[in-house]
Amino acid sequence: MAEFVEGGDRYRIVFDRFAAKAPFQDGGIATRIYEHGDSNHGDPLYPKTWLYLGGWGTGTMYKNDQMLYQDYDAHFMVMERSRDPKTHEVRYPVKRTLPGGETDPAGMEIDLWLRSKEQNANNFPPFETFVHLCWEEVTWR
Repeated sequence: MAEFVEGGDRYRIVFDRFAAKAPFQDGGIATRIYEHGDSNHGDPLYPKTWLYLGGWGTGTMYKNDQMLYQDYDAHFMVMERSRDPKTHEVRYPVKRTLPGGETDPAGMEIDLWLRSKEQNANNFPPFETFVHLCWEEVTWR
């Protein structure tokens, strides 16, 4: 579950179930894997990234306890930092000299998205609804 406040509104995203659509997703929860980029796991929108923990399945989003979206595809990643800490840009693609990821292992971030099944070619990524959240300060406790 993720909760956040924007303006005067409180939002909540709840994973309804974890389920894999690909073998690397290990039933819907996977640890210590590369995803994105040229990893052959996930889409290439991100650089190849080391995930400490990833989850895939479906979720529901609420605004002030009113349901906004239900049974949408959902994904979260606890991962090495992919964004520049000052500009928040994801610099990708970049020329690589090592076989590992293109991210900063000295930092961490959490990404979470929720997307509709309906497509819209005018959007990027091409979904009618795509909610993407990122937390750039992560502390393990």
